[in-house]
Amino acid sequence: MAGFLLAEHEVRDFSQWCKGYVSGLADRTAAGLTEVKVFRDHANPNIVSMLFAVDNLAKAKALVESPGLKAHMESIGVVGPMSARFLKEGA
Repeated sequence: MAGFLLAEHEVRDFSQWCKGYVSGLADRTAAGLTEVKVFRDHANPNIVSMLFAVDNLAKAKALVESPGLKAHMESIGVVGPMSARFLKEGA
C-alpha cells in the first residue's frame, strides 16, 4: 500500500451525492483507491470527508487531478473545490 488519500468537499444534497459517489466506484478502483470510510461533518452534514487506502500513488493523483473527476463531482452536486491530501502512516 502506498498510503492514504483524505478527500473533503461540500455537497448540495447528501442523498443525491451518495448515488453519484457509488457510480464512481469503477474509476476509483482503476486508480488503486479502496474506500476505508466516509464521514459527515457534525455541524454541516453536507460536508463529506472520504478516507481511501492508496495502492498506486501515481494513478490516484492522476484521478484526483483529472478533468473527468471534476466534471463528475459537479454533476452530482459537489459545491466548490475538493480538498485532497495524500498521507503516509506516521510511525
